Amino acid sequence: MNHKGNNWAAFGKKNTGKTYEVMQFARYFNERAKNPKRIIIFDHSNNASYDDIEEVIEMDRLRWQLPARAVVKIQSADFDTFAELVLMYVRNAVIVIDDSSAYFRNNVNDMRLRFLKSPKNNGNEYMFQCHSLRESAPLLLENIDIFMLKETRDQIEGLPSKVPGAKRIELLLREISNENKLLPEGEKWATRCYDQEEDTVWRKYFDTDSDNVLDTYEVESATDYLGL
Repeated sequence: MNHKGNNWAAFGKKNTGKTYEVMQFARYFNERAKNPKRIIIFDHSNNASYDDIEEVIEMDRLRWQLPARAVVKIQSADFDTFAELVLMYVRNAVIVIDDSSAYFRNNVNDMRLRFLKSPKNNGNEYMFQCHSLRESAPLLLENIDIFMLKETRDQIEGLPSKVPGAKRIELLLREISNENKLLPEGEKWATRCYDQEEDTVWRKYFDTDSDNVLDTYEVESATDYLGL
């Protein structure tokens, strides 16, 4: 994880705890003692998962810096205007983009590409949520620093070459699927993260009382963890 900023992508089908995990990381950045980051949810689908976030702002409010620990959501389908305002005005923030496949499928226009290239320069954490690796645009996948993996809609065998570290991710998806088979219905939340920049695997553990999401993961080099 780069201390300047990162592109995160959470991949998982419905009811795998994708939004929950994203918000755990978002709140970690928001609540930490040093250099807290404001949270901005781009909620174009009015997702009930964000109902507890009561402050809804107009998009134009992004022209003025929000308080350091602000937690807000924007309900709009105009992603390109949102991306432009974030590029121009938003610094030190966690940007959560619900159902990102709507905007990062097939070709990616210039505005969206510039958005993907900007987190480290702007001190931001961009958190994209997607249901499938196969359905995601190659340019999105290419620019992801940390893959947050749940059980997806993808066929595990033979992921397309557009997926960076495809062999590593394939092995992790198989491990997630096998772990979920041992869990009861409604609790199939197995999670692995793959940090593409550092080539590390983060394995999620649930038996901890810590409020710090980082403490719920054990980190190991991908080569050692996967026996490659």
